[in-house]
Amino acid sequence: NIQGVLAGRIDRLESDTKRILQEASVIGKTFLYDILQRISLVKHDINRHLLQLERLDFIRAKSIQPNLEYIFKHTLTQEVVYNGLLRADRKEIHERIGSAIETLFHHRRQDFYGILAHHFKHGRSQVKAVEYLIKAGKKSFAMCALEEAQQYYGAAYKILAEQFENGEREKFLLVELLNEWGISIIWRGATEELIALLMKHLEDVKQVDDNEKLSMFFSSLGMAFQTTLKLTDSFTYLQKSLDLAEKAKSTKAIGYASLRFSLVCMNLGRLDE
Repeated sequence: NIQGVLAGRIDRLESDTKRILQEASVIGKTFLYDILQRISLVKHDINRHLLQLERLDFIRAKSIQPNLEYIFKHTLTQEVVYNGLLRADRKEIHERIGSAIETLFHHRRQDFYGILAHHFKHGRSQVKAVEYLIKAGKKSFAMCALEEAQQYYGAAYKILAEQFENGEREKFLLVELLNEWGISIIWRGATEELIALLMKHLEDVKQVDDNEKLSMFFSSLGMAFQTTLKLTDSFTYLQKSLDLAEKAKSTKAIGYASLRFSLVCMNLGRLDE
């Protein structure tokens, strides 16, 4: 089959040329020369190996300015090369790529949140993957790309739920994720889903030593209960949110808690009337 023919061609490459092709496949269908040069274990004659790969129709130059970028001529080639790597090798290369992007593009890292999350997720740094997924979700939400934000937040939650023990850092990331994700869920109108999610992690969150983040969590929970007209529960959690915000002396948390608290008080007042 086609995959077998491709695999045979790849296996016949000179060892360093094959290594370059493998490293490029982990970067992606398109790959920047600067990233490849930084992460490659081949430290000599990279240009010669790339030229050889071009001659053999594996890759071609996509653009020269502002940065030299290559592309695999066929998506299947990139997939076959990538899948031919041992899992441990793939993880190591993904990790090096993530670190290289952080260094090379530190001045505009926000443009690479999703890509960084991808490489660290498939590398060894799951904490970094979660951090970048949350950042990518916030960026997407700010651009009103709600479905994309949901995918990023969902991926971060899956990592926390499946791969982490309940350590201090993981719980801190969990409450940060829930605070950001909650806003997105409210905008999608899935209030009951948000209540179930936040209540599921109520005890985990209480163990986090950060009054501002705790305040924002209880503020979201109070707002969700208010939306479903469970005003007593809403009042309880928003009062707790306001108390924590004042302890933290956080103008952001105080602002959110005060606004939401005043709204639920108004609704309670209408019920009394």
